Amino acid sequence: PLALPAVPEELRVREEGPVRVLQGWNTKTVPTEIVKSSWCAGELEEEVRFRIHTWCLALEHGDYPETLTDYIGPPLRHPLDPRHTYREEEQQRVDRCLGESLPAVDSDAPDLDIAAEPEPGYGDQTEDPE
Repeated sequence: PLALPAVPEELRVREEGPVRVLQGWNTKTVPTEIVKSSWCAGELEEEVRFRIHTWCLALEHGDYPETLTDYIGPPLRHPLDPRHTYREEEQQRVDRCLGESLPAVDSDAPDLDIAAEPEPGYGDQTEDPE
């Protein structure tokens, strides 16, 4: 929704919509059925495709080359920076758009013991063989 990237993990690809900024921090695997029913945002110039490829590689390593400086947002450093809230809201918005939700909690599921619990100890034979 923003015209400019908010963090380095966002890349400006166009001046005009429909897609102006890519959110690399908010990537999702989209099922084929959703992709087939979506619309095409248009063709990108080779230079822009190369920039996106360079940025995707930089996302993996967290090291952004100087050639991307004018196309990415500023670092996110302070814990009270409002961009943290922006990212949370954006992640929720994308999840809603894609129809994703948190897995349902089964209230009838049995409680499972924690593997590191001392009782009964690992390998203890506390059951009576009779």
